[in-house]
Amino acid sequence: MAKNRIPTGRGVLAARLDDDLKDRLRSAVLNPQLLLAAKAALAAALAWTIALAIPGEASRYPYYAPLGALLAIYPTVAGTLKSGLQTVIGLTIGIVLAHIAVWAGDPNWGTIAFVVGVGVLLAGALRRTAGGGSGIASAGLFVLVIGDENLGYSLGYFVQTVVGVGVGLAVSALILPPLHLNDAVGQMSRLRRTAARQLQEMGEALEENWVADDPRWSERRDDLTASARNARDALQYADESRKGTCDGASTRATCSATTSTSRSWRSSRPTR
Repeated sequence: MAKNRIPTGRGVLAARLDDDLKDRLRSAVLNPQLLLAAKAALAAALAWTIALAIPGEASRYPYYAPLGALLAIYPTVAGTLKSGLQTVIGLTIGIVLAHIAVWAGDPNWGTIAFVVGVGVLLAGALRRTAGGGSGIASAGLFVLVIGDENLGYSLGYFVQTVVGVGVGLAVSALILPPLHLNDAVGQMSRLRRTAARQLQEMGEALEENWVADDPRWSERRDDLTASARNARDALQYADESRKGTCDGASTRATCSATTSTSRSWRSSRPTR
């Protein structure tokens, strides 16, 4: 009668090494930055392929499609949607600014200064809507200097960028949409350990009669504040990553728990 053998010696070591290798490979494959790079590369390639098939004037400017995908892609689905919308809005405003400048004549120092200056001002005023930065001014400069009065260029620029943004959003949402929960769990555990350690140290401080201006009080306060801030940021990031991502019963349960924790955290914060 055959007997089941319990692996010993080299067998146990080999099993441990095999499990360790599997964990490392899993961690490498699911590394957030590596995953983001792969998705950005895929989105840019798909956008370029689709852009070449678009008929009309837009087919002359296929290079703006991968640029749109690159500008839109973000680690989370919600972030990709927000970034994509901001890119399209900023592009639209930049195109309008450029055509206003074109009415004043050919590109010169005055029209370029107008587009850049007004573009930067609008980016600051419409930070949430247009994303801030130099997106509006850059789009306006492209249209003013390269397109000039050519409406076909503006249309092609806009259409191909929208195509790229759409591809970026599709790739972000459909291909391994990430749930950034592990960092939130780790930061919450770290915060609990920090709070527990400091409660113990507080008892020791009372026994030792620390004076009010003892620098150790401020050190403990700074440590706890930093741990709380890191936990809050990780929870907010995890809460953002679940939007548009929670599929399946187990994932929905995890997302629901993350959302509840995030809401409880926000409601427990003191008001100023």
